[in-house]
Amino acid sequence: KPRPGEKITFTDQSTGEPETWSWDFGDGGGPIPSTTSTAQNPTFPGYPQEGTYTVRLTVSNCKNTTSSTITKQITVENACSETAKPTVDFTWTPTGPLPGVPQQQQPYVGQEVTLTASGTNHPTEWLWEDFQELHQTFQTQTVKVTWTQAGNKNVRLKAKNCVGWSDQLLKVVTVYPDVRPVVAEFNYSPANPSTGQPVVFTAVSDTAHGNPSEFSWRFGDDQSTATGQSVSHTFTCRGTYQVALIARRGSIENSTTRSVTVTGEACGPEAIVAADAAQVAGLNNTSWRTDLRIFNPSEQTTRIFLAVLPAGQNNATPFQVGPYTIPPRGTTVLNNILQMFELLLGKAYSKAALRITFENEEGMPPVVIGRTYTNIAGGGTMGQFVPGRPVVPNSTPPILWIAGGRNNGTSEGFRTNFGIANLKGDRSGVNNIELTLFDATGAAVGSKSLSLAPYGYLQDAVKNVFGSAAFGEIGPFAIKVGVPEGADIEPYISVVDNKTGDNVLIPGRGVGEGVLYLPAVAHNRGEAGTVWRTSVQMTNPDDAPHTWEVKFFPKGDVPDAFRTITLAPHQTVFTDDVVGWMYQSMEAPEVSGTVRLAPVDGSNVAPVAVGRTYNLTSQGTFGQDIPALSPADGIKKGGEHERMVITGMSSADISRSNLGFVALSETSGVDFAIYFYDENGTLLNPEGKPYTGGTGPNGWDQDKLENRFRNFFKQELPANQRVVSAVIQVRSGGPGFAYASVIDNLTGDPIFVPAYILP
Repeated sequence: KPRPGEKITFTDQSTGEPETWSWDFGDGGGPIPSTTSTAQNPTFPGYPQEGTYTVRLTVSNCKNTTSSTITKQITVENACSETAKPTVDFTWTPTGPLPGVPQQQQPYVGQEVTLTASGTNHPTEWLWEDFQELHQTFQTQTVKVTWTQAGNKNVRLKAKNCVGWSDQLLKVVTVYPDVRPVVAEFNYSPANPSTGQPVVFTAVSDTAHGNPSEFSWRFGDDQSTATGQSVSHTFTCRGTYQVALIARRGSIENSTTRSVTVTGEACGPEAIVAADAAQVAGLNNTSWRTDLRIFNPSEQTTRIFLAVLPAGQNNATPFQVGPYTIPPRGTTVLNNILQMFELLLGKAYSKAALRITFENEEGMPPVVIGRTYTNIAGGGTMGQFVPGRPVVPNSTPPILWIAGGRNNGTSEGFRTNFGIANLKGDRSGVNNIELTLFDATGAAVGSKSLSLAPYGYLQDAVKNVFGSAAFGEIGPFAIKVGVPEGADIEPYISVVDNKTGDNVLIPGRGVGEGVLYLPAVAHNRGEAGTVWRTSVQMTNPDDAPHTWEVKFFPKGDVPDAFRTITLAPHQTVFTDDVVGWMYQSMEAPEVSGTVRLAPVDGSNVAPVAVGRTYNLTSQGTFGQDIPALSPADGIKKGGEHERMVITGMSSADISRSNLGFVALSETSGVDFAIYFYDENGTLLNPEGKPYTGGTGPNGWDQDKLENRFRNFFKQELPANQRVVSAVIQVRSGGPGFAYASVIDNLTGDPIFVPAYILP
């Protein structure tokens, strides 16, 4: 504020490019005119006395016929009336209360603080300085600041009046660490999303939620992730997804998960097909039947329907029963399934495939396994594992191979049956399925072109399918299956020990690349007087010769063993004791472990390989199929899949069950968290605690289910559990795989039950 007689400079701030200015300084009165000026920025010599004066400015240019005028008031004060400089003080107040967070002192790092100055003797100017790491100055009476580091902060203030500047005041503001808990919360839009529609997820970040600043998302569909407070994600498949958010502020974090239901097109399996169900008399006084176990991995109730697909028929409109309701994590037990169909439909079926459809809000398919078996004299059973194949349209590779076949007649050695199922119900069926039979030398010794009706199923002896080429002592062989374009089929063989009648089912597989692993390889004695060996059969699927390293990784302190083997095009090699073969002239150790098959000729071609781990008895063998596993068959932390399930285990008073893990990498181990469920879906883990376990690179671990409960939980697995299922989550590392080996207590006959990967 100017004083009487003090010069004042006025500055024009008009817009629109004025060309003329007319100032009236309002100092006139009565007959005395006011002082005027036509300068743009004039200097006025001063008002003669105190008071409030009205200053008028009028501007114009050639573009407008009408000028523009503005008035403002200016106050002129007498000379300083204060007798002393100001004395200053200030206070500070954090922004916002903290209900429910008594442990947090204020102000804290990141919290806005309002500082308010006061002073005596009418200060008219203020100067704030310092503020430590902020290095800021302010010239207003009230300021707002936010410190980014905890600690004591120097704040300096002085003020000025007409006498002069005050002494500088120093105060220390203590800023405390931000220890508020973070609360993760998010919203999404639209509220009812459909497939193909972008969904925007927005995390909440405010004082009530601890002001998180970092956000990590998982959308639950294909392990896809994102970061940021607001992200967009598009779901491609119908279902209910568990969307997870981790919100962080520094080292403090919190997580939340919400179920997001997406409508639209389903893209998971439309059904599950289990081939080779039986209710039929066989050779050597055997009588075969099939039991099913259907596990619901969903967190919601699942309804299932079962259709029977009899061998040799057009099954375009199959007989169907259901629905059967399975609770979350529960298992439906269906013993002697074809007898059940006979009782319900009044029609007997001796050989059939089974098609299972399902309904749940998630679109999560059930896991279906079976066992086709017969009673034997003296007690006990023997049989083969029957896998449930998820039916994903147009997913069958154009070429499939089946290794592990053997045909030595019907009295000694082994015989083989061939089966194939059409997974589609198209009215035209499928034609021109081309089968080629290769003997151990790689020579093509038989061929067959097949057609299948809608949902058609065929099962017969290999010698009946290929004729004379498969008679007699053909020994080890392989089958190549040419799949017509657009067809989805499931071919397999069933290899039968002619002495015991025990069988294993080996499904066809596409040709892979890189390294393969065979777990549960044995050359040792087991429980109940069993003696275990593992046979391995390898076929070269290529039209050129290839060389592989076969390496055995035994458990314990036994040294590794390896050999290389070169196979001509389509040639097959078989050994009935792979551990003995690996150690060659040395005496094979009493040991179990894993075999790795790796290409060493630079081609990356994988063999078609299969193992059979069997109990060697004086009457013959009782064995289980051991599939060759590639790293793509496993689950991996941060990979496309992180969960898998196993069903069909039981407590030892029914059939003893071994649970095994294998690492499918030579550089990374794998660690799992496992939850076990009984038939009704009740969690068996004491206090809900997950079982954790795994193995190192190239490692393998197998133990009886009861031992795992006893050693880890320090409790016993409850008895009389006819079904135990497991949901397995990878915690770190990978890829890795899990499986069960379920063994008949009287015969020692095992089945190998692989884990099924969850979407």
